[in-house]
Amino acid sequence: MRLRPHHSILAVIAVLMGMSVTATTGHAQVTVATRDSQLLASPISAMLPVDVARLRALGPGLLADDLVAGTGAEATRGLVARIRAEVWLTDGTRVRAGTCQSLQFKVGSGILVRGADVGVRGMRVGGTRVLVVGAERAYGSRGVPGDVPPDATLIMRFQLLDVSEGFLPNPNDCVRG
Repeated sequence: MRLRPHHSILAVIAVLMGMSVTATTGHAQVTVATRDSQLLASPISAMLPVDVARLRALGPGLLADDLVAGTGAEATRGLVARIRAEVWLTDGTRVRAGTCQSLQFKVGSGILVRGADVGVRGMRVGGTRVLVVGAERAYGSRGVPGDVPPDATLIMRFQLLDVSEGFLPNPNDCVRG
């Protein structure tokens, strides 16, 4: 059976994240088996320019690809990062973005899901990074009722807008922490 390119990309991502992958017969899709559920591969990779060859592990259940390398200050633990974030499920469903144009949080505070908190570290202002966040570093078995199902892998795209010592007043930002 011949797999479509986006199925192959998700299969490679799944293997890198320690999941098992099998091809389903008659559907030309890849089934990614997680601990408690099955996840059908989808065209999310067509929406995001993820280059599988450039994906690197930032830790268990967390892969990253820098789409744009920033040139400004680096986001490090203890600093306040201001990001623009987009989040999808692997089936291409966009996770509610809320009413914020951007989000401020203290890096390393644990206020965001672990994958996002760790994933922003090392980025430089002006940079854009795609993260593939396994359920254990996202919302786990609890999910977010009505938005993120239990045991869901998330695809996140962050743009680092600013880094500072403290929170910056901005009426369009959500502030966490």
